[in-house]
Amino acid sequence: MSDTQPTYRCFHPLIVNAYTSVHQWIETSVQDANGYKSLTYSNLKRKLQETDWKHIAFQYYALFPAHYFKAAYTLDSVIGEEQIATWLRHRQKVCILDMGCGAGAASAAFLEIVIRLKEQGKLTNEVNILFIGVDPSHRAIGLYNQTMGNLKSSTANLVNLNFKHVIEGFPNAINPINRYLKNELLSSQIPCLSNVLVMQLNVISPFSQIYRSCQANLEELRALGVDVDESTTEDDVGLGTAEAQAYKQLIESVPVDVMHIVTIGTKNMEKQVQEGTNSEVTLEERIKEMANTLQQIVGNRHTINQINSGNHTVYFENPPNCYWRDQKNVVEYNTEFYVDFQTVYSADRKEDQEWNEVISLDNLRLAWARARNNLLRESLCDETELRLFEVELNAKLQDLQEQLSAYADDVARIEEQIAYKFPKNVNVTRPRGLSRIEEEILSVAIVQRLGNKVSQLRGSSTPVKVNVCSPFGLGGERSKHEDVWGHIRSF
Repeated sequence: MSDTQPTYRCFHPLIVNAYTSVHQWIETSVQDANGYKSLTYSNLKRKLQETDWKHIAFQYYALFPAHYFKAAYTLDSVIGEEQIATWLRHRQKVCILDMGCGAGAASAAFLEIVIRLKEQGKLTNEVNILFIGVDPSHRAIGLYNQTMGNLKSSTANLVNLNFKHVIEGFPNAINPINRYLKNELLSSQIPCLSNVLVMQLNVISPFSQIYRSCQANLEELRALGVDVDESTTEDDVGLGTAEAQAYKQLIESVPVDVMHIVTIGTKNMEKQVQEGTNSEVTLEERIKEMANTLQQIVGNRHTINQINSGNHTVYFENPPNCYWRDQKNVVEYNTEFYVDFQTVYSADRKEDQEWNEVISLDNLRLAWARARNNLLRESLCDETELRLFEVELNAKLQDLQEQLSAYADDVARIEEQIAYKFPKNVNVTRPRGLSRIEEEILSVAIVQRLGNKVSQLRGSSTPVKVNVCSPFGLGGERSKHEDVWGHIRSF
């Protein structure tokens, strides 16, 4: 038995300030919420069903910290800090869908990870994040906007944060979500959103209630002899059917290369929700059923990897202005919860064989060898740069692959190219150019896999300039090159 003491998480100071500011806003501006801190925790099921300001504010007071820490633990320990850093390192914009957002516990937890990575120097590039909060309660969205507005102003020196909201339950919210993501894609001038993270925090019970109610309605009609089976789709396979169909629509219509779906359910809350009902279905069983539905509906075309599915425990300190600390004098606390983490890889990206061949590590390694040989034959050659690149060659090539996968517009660093004139004879000079290694590797990688197809890259509306030269020494001078305009994947 281990004697290791658990580490108790606590709010980052910027999260503390935002959390406190929202309470101050409720107390000074929302008259209908007066007395919310005096409500008791008993009969939580009824309180969760109430949507007036007093009860919405009480949910924030009593539940926000625990929800936040469950999301923070999942991001840290299930997804992993390094994985999140990889998503952020080369992305022009990261999109987070906070389903059933409430006051934004999941969004705030993700932002805290980013803040920490920036403060620790693990992320040195500019980070841009779009959060989309989805909730059927306009009052919950009011708290979400206050939370995110406070965080946006307090983190302006670290993160470029933007947030939107949809006052709808999911999957009814699919159309505005689709519109927001397509607008983001258009403004970013990239062919696809590389990664979208969906966080479903304590939404299984509402999803389950809606699905079971729908099934009960159909059973009532069948009992009366009404044939309703023809009106149901063949894809209706169980809990989460409508949600899975909506996610499939997002991936295909936006489009999205990779969608990560994290579902978090709280065990003690499930007991409260089941109280007074005949339901014996556990939270874990509900989440597994929904994950299985996603596999059947989305997985019939796209590739789904089950990354993690299991029970977890998080230890944390209740912050000031929290029900448990203020009313019960409980500072250190722990709670159990269930997490399911799946990653969906778009079939469109997988079927794009030529793109995948260009960015494969094998192709980039071969391109590096040929580019290095060409650079060493140049009249001016920075051999120091070549040797430094070779020191951690595999890591450098993997980083280049990440940039290509993210459609980063600074891969080739063409602004750092040096132009010079080289004597051809006593009277004539020849224009030459010295470029960065990354540009040389990318140029060779494209030609190796596409050959004459490189000319098809010209004319795209999303320009990234790539110098495609004659890299093989198989005829033609290296100074003869074609300026190819177009995004790499637009062929």
